[in-house]
Amino acid sequence: MDSDVISKLELTEEYRALAKRAQAGRAELLAQRDRYTADLPLQYWNQQAQFTTPASGTPEKAIRGMTAVEKILTRFDIGADEIAEHSGAPLDTLNAILQSDNKHSPFVMVDAEDAVALTEDSIAKARVGAVRCFTEEDWGPTLPYFRPAGLRLDTCVEDILTVLPEAARDRAPEDYPIAGIVWPKTEHPEEISWVCDILKGIEEKIGLPENRIKLEFLVESGHALARLPEIARASAHRLTGIIW
Repeated sequence: MDSDVISKLELTEEYRALAKRAQAGRAELLAQRDRYTADLPLQYWNQQAQFTTPASGTPEKAIRGMTAVEKILTRFDIGADEIAEHSGAPLDTLNAILQSDNKHSPFVMVDAEDAVALTEDSIAKARVGAVRCFTEEDWGPTLPYFRPAGLRLDTCVEDILTVLPEAARDRAPEDYPIAGIVWPKTEHPEEISWVCDILKGIEEKIGLPENRIKLEFLVESGHALARLPEIARASAHRLTGIIW
């Protein structure tokens, strides 16, 4: 093809209708992709370790959990080179983590589910303790997540609708201290849609952007495994992790 003769190619009339249909289909596909896509800050991308602390416990130990890791490695005479050999992690990265003055854990889950006895007093203390954890501790770069009771426990709704709003009291929306929730014992996509609706309602009431409160869910049953793609799609814009 002589570029001096033909400088531009254009659709012929017979292909214009086909192109119009194709463009309409493309727009629909892009919209569908956007519905199942979320832009996440870098801190969510490589979250491969987490610490759990009871809501009424001592969260500072979990938040600065790398201090304990360093002590354990020293106690058992395990070096970064041995970890790198067995895990495949870059040695330079491991050395940088172990030698850093920043001992914050990458992720801490404040637990109001398994760590709480099923008594009114324990449940109340856990909620108060969770709010204190999120609002009074120095979280630094640690991702702060909250795990409420699961769907089968009557306390699950009040766990979410007391702790998450209370953590916003007297704070500007941009200073909201909770990154997201970990939803336990997930089984169905309808369940996750229900959770996301609750989170959306909270965001609207306290002035947060939509999908600001992130979500991770626990896969603990065959039901969840069988419907995993649907569950992930139901929470796509909030989803930062699936925990096995």
